[in-house]
This record gives sequence, structure tokens and C-alpha cells, in this order.
Amino acid sequence: MIDELRRLLSPLERKIRLLASRAVLTVRSSNALMQVKALENEPRDGVELFQQYGFRSAPQTGAEGILIAVGGVRDAAVVLCMDDRRVAIALQAGEVAMYTDEGDSIHMKRGRIVEVTTETFVLNASKKVILNSPEVKSTGTITDMSLGNSVTVDQLRQHQLDHTHHVNGTNAESNPPTQGLS
Repeated sequence: MIDELRRLLSPLERKIRLLASRAVLTVRSSNALMQVKALENEPRDGVELFQQYGFRSAPQTGAEGILIAVGGVRDAAVVLCMDDRRVAIALQAGEVAMYTDEGDSIHMKRGRIVEVTTETFVLNASKKVILNSPEVKSTGTITDMSLGNSVTVDQLRQHQLDHTHHVNGTNAESNPPTQGLS
């Protein structure tokens, strides 16, 4: 009786085991289609990479994911949750990060700190940028390009400290301000 039940359930058990498996990216055809190696020596070509709305990634060869056989059909497989542990950054419990293999990252840290790491950061805003903060600090040079020529904040500060005015009705110039900038 038990042997007969095992024999009857065996095909179902195999199908259930094959519903999901690990997959390793071997070739990326496009941002959506790729070739993966699932079970030992089981290459799958034209597999779709499902991603969250608003987020896109183009994983490197060797990245890992979860292969799901839609409807139990291995030829209709999709890959979910791609990850690449080779380049992952260390996180504390509760932290979140987006990162690349080149070392760029947006790291939401404990203590409500968001750290962006990159070589060049470009912010495009067609109307304005608003910084709502009681303090803004920079460890480097800030350049004003609003008039078409580059002027640093240090140059603007020095100009403010050195400027003079024409004294009304004479050819004389006033002295520079006696108060410094705070």
C-alpha cells in the first residue's frame, strides 16, 4: 500500500522539486532576457528576469537568482531576485542599500543616515533643488555657474570683503567693509 502510494506520488514530487531552483547567470542577452544554468548541466536560454516596478538592474555574469518554472514547465521559467554576493556591501540589521560592482552605493544606515558613494554625482532638476536643512556643509569647493563663468564661493566671499563704493558726488572710493562675514 505504501509502495503503491509512493509510486503514484513520485511524479508529483519530482514536479514540485523542479518548480524552483537556484540559477547562475551565464549570458545576458538584454536587460530582460538571459541565459542561466539551473540544475547541474541544465542551461536555460531566453529566460526572463522579473524586476520590481521602478527598479532596473543588469546583473553581471555569475550573479545568482531563483528560477521559477511557471506552471511547472521548465521551458517557461523566469528568474526572480538576482543577487551578486561577490560585490554585496556589508549591512547591519535593518539597513538597506543599492550598489554596483564598481563601488557606487546608496546606503540607508542605522540612525537615519543616508550615504551616497560615487565618483561623480549628477542631479538634474528642470525647475529647482530645495534643501530643507538647518545646515549644509561641503568639504570641497562650491562653484557658481549661474552667470556663465565659474566663480567659487570663496571668491564671492573675498569679493564681498574687498568691495568698495563710489562716494556720492566725488571721485573717492569708500574703504572695504570693516565687518567680516560670519
